[in-house]
This record gives sequence, C-alpha cells and structure tokens, in this order.
Amino acid sequence: MRYYQDYLKVEGPQFAVLRAMAAIHYHKLKNFDTAIAILNEALLQFPFNNELLEEKCSIYEAAGKVDDYADSLAVGLQNKEVHGYYAYAYLLEYLGRIEEAVFYYQKVLKDQPYQYDTLRQMGFLFYNKAIELHRDTVQLFGQKERLVDHPRLADSHGLIHVTLRYTASDDMGSLACYHNIWPIFGLRRWRSNPLLFCARPTCVVYNYRLLQHSKINHLNLLLATDNIAHSSPLYSYINQKKALALTCNQFTQRASKLKKYLKKSLYYLKIAHTQDKKDKKVVQALYYSYYYLKKYGSAYRLLQAMHKKKQYLSDDPFFAHKEKD
Repeated sequence: MRYYQDYLKVEGPQFAVLRAMAAIHYHKLKNFDTAIAILNEALLQFPFNNELLEEKCSIYEAAGKVDDYADSLAVGLQNKEVHGYYAYAYLLEYLGRIEEAVFYYQKVLKDQPYQYDTLRQMGFLFYNKAIELHRDTVQLFGQKERLVDHPRLADSHGLIHVTLRYTASDDMGSLACYHNIWPIFGLRRWRSNPLLFCARPTCVVYNYRLLQHSKINHLNLLLATDNIAHSSPLYSYINQKKALALTCNQFTQRASKLKKYLKKSLYYLKIAHTQDKKDKKVVQALYYSYYYLKKYGSAYRLLQAMHKKKQYLSDDPFFAHKEKD
C-alpha cells in the first residue's frame, strides 16, 4: 500500500492505482469505509470512469449494501447532476436493469450530447444485447429448420393449415387480421414478407367444393371442439404444424429486434468513433455492427482504415459461443 501512495505522489492521480488501493482495503483489510472513501475521491477526478464505477458496484454488492449505494446517488439525481445520472445508469446496468439504465444514460446525453463515455457505453450496451440475441436466434433457426424437414410434416390432401392472428396498425388504430401459413410450400414467400403475431395458432380445414364429404365436416368439428385424441397421429401432426408456425414467428420477432439493437449500437458508436478513432473496442464493435446490418461497403472501408493504423479484428463475438459448445 505504501508503494502505491508513493507512486501517486510522484505521478499524480491514476485511476487504476486508486482502484487497486480500494480493492485491497476492502478485500484484504476488510475496511469498507476506507475503500469507498478512496473510490469517492477518485470519482471526483474521473467521474465517468467505468473501472472505478465497476469496483464501487462490486464492493457495495459484496457488502450487501447495494440499496445504500442507490440511496447515496439520490442527491445527484435530484440536483440533475450529469455525473450522478451516469453513476446511477451504470449501477442499473450492473444490476441488469437495462431499460432503466438507458433512460438515465439518455439524460446525460440530453445535457451533453457528445459525452464520449456515455456514447460509448450506450453503443456497447446495445451491441452486447445484439450478440446475446444473435446467439438465441441462431439456435432458434436450427429448431425451425428441423421442424421444416420433419418427415411428419406432409399433408398430401392439403387440407389442414395453420392460422395466426396478428395486429396491424393503421391510421384509425389496430386491426385484427388473419394470415394463413403453409409451412411446407409457402415458406419462402412467408420469409420474404414476415408478419409479427400476437396470438397462439389455430388450425382450420379448407372445405373445398370438390372435397365435400362427411369426413371433412367431422374433421372441422374435431378441430373446433379440440376433441382429437392425444394418441392420434393427427394430434401429433397438428401440434408439429403449430410448433413450426410459432417458431417461425419467434424467429422473425427476434431477427427484427436484433436489427433494432444493431442500428442503435451503430448510431452511438459512430458518434463516439468520430471523437476517438484509436479506441480499438469501439472500432471493432462498429465494424461488426456494419457487417451484420449488411452495410458491407461501410464495413470494408472501416476495415481498410483499421489496417492502415495496424488495428486488426479479433474473433467474431457473434459466433464466439460456438467455440465454447
């Protein structure tokens, strides 16, 4: 500890050294108050430093005093202090309360639109959400493909179809509509014009004029009253069709949300990049945001600029999970 203190006297305030001192006081010397005092003093000089804020969150969490920390930030929020908004937003993000964190980060940017640390944090917040959602979407796509190729999904008569209700908004409000999905032959058409649904699927039987028969009416009755025996092959077949429709719907919704996250990430990272083009993490996240939004021209130009500065891409984080599996 004495060496750290001597170093600070010579070199001046260094956030990494101050963080290390706080960690030693809490984890080694079991001195909570001194550790927090060191961090508070450091944050007066480096109010937007994530490493100091992370250490502070970690110590309060380890001590079981997160609520006390939140209460201590209340004064800064009431006084509408920018660094108070940032510290509270970081705490919320640390606790996994992302939507609330975004709200307070935006308060910082409302007062200081080009505050670099906040732009960077917002960009990475949405970037990390995109990576997480991409992993889930890839897994869901595998499930969808297995359902499409399932040998039971063959309706030789073309009678049973899955119907999903979705909500489409217009100038007058919301309209409840129905959209029919043919899971086998119409899948390509459905992919090109995806719709988002809000209700579970139901099955209908198309009663063609050329197929008027008592068996058709009987099948309609069974579907309407949900009286098909669970042991029946028809019951299994219908549930597979429903599962496919729901999986397609979930896949479309996640793909739409993934695109939204990437666009938001790109927006904040582009502004941050104009302020500091040497930040390698920002440059890499910006490149992959371009790439997965299919802005290949922008991604290529950025990659060329990176190579001129001898900045090279690390492994693609969107597929890093494959190596762990």
